[in-house]
Amino acid sequence: MTIEPSAGRVLVARENRSHHLERRARRGELHRIRRGAYVQGPAPTGWHGRCDDALARIVALRRQLSSPFVLSHTSAALWWGLPLVGDPLVTHIVQRTRPSARHDPRVKRHVLALRGDEIVTVRGVRVTTLERTALDCACACSDAEALVVVDAALRAGADRALLTSMVAANAGRRGIVRARTTVRRADPGAESLAESLTRHHLIEDRLTPISTQIAVDTRRGRFRIGLGWPAVKVGVEFDGRLKYEGDDGRSPAQIIFREKERHDAIVELGWLLLRVTWDDLGDPADLCRRVRALIRRQLRNRDVGSWRHS
Repeated sequence: MTIEPSAGRVLVARENRSHHLERRARRGELHRIRRGAYVQGPAPTGWHGRCDDALARIVALRRQLSSPFVLSHTSAALWWGLPLVGDPLVTHIVQRTRPSARHDPRVKRHVLALRGDEIVTVRGVRVTTLERTALDCACACSDAEALVVVDAALRAGADRALLTSMVAANAGRRGIVRARTTVRRADPGAESLAESLTRHHLIEDRLTPISTQIAVDTRRGRFRIGLGWPAVKVGVEFDGRLKYEGDDGRSPAQIIFREKERHDAIVELGWLLLRVTWDDLGDPADLCRRVRALIRRQLRNRDVGSWRHS
């Protein structure tokens, strides 16, 4: 997914002949992303393509709207390059003026009091800061999506202390209780959307505390386990398809062989590793049941001290 589509891909009617754009759209050369704005090529079908279209709508809004606006919520997260759980079907902006009767239903205008230090310009678009973006998403999104965004915001450099103080300063705001919980749970060590979702399911099942990016020294060197419980030597790792596609110059066979060496070296030290896929995330109850089974096995069979999960 690109962070910003090239300017040449986004065509707006106010800068071109509208009937010419409409004719090209009918021929399938363009597809419309909002009233008076088009992107070259057919409409996307995949999730990444729809995210690209959401970015293109932001570019179009920047060129179409006469009143200034600030990009916010999940749209700001997308512009910052943070991962999202759902499709970004709606563009969120903060704008003082009220929409006209013909406003675009896919543009949601928020009436929020933004301080000057909560706004920055990123690639030509005024957008809420990472901390403000994380706060707004934590208040408005589901628990899972909120954790994904806040994990990623911290990983991208958001200041946790500042974010925590912003949560405290917004007492009484709708969704602030969820935001407080999300910020407390957030961990920049979750390196992907999938790892954040996995952590969310485990936390909801009270399998805490969870460590991230656990360093393990083996005979083959130091490796890191995505998340787990070092006291009982149980680790959970997400296995995505991209992991084995060899985009670093190695063949898939080389990657798989190296991953097997890594796995064996960690297991030799007494660790149990559970590999999680997207299908597993579709059944959180079963995922958590399997994790608990591994923890019970370690507690029963190994001398791992008196560690207990909640």
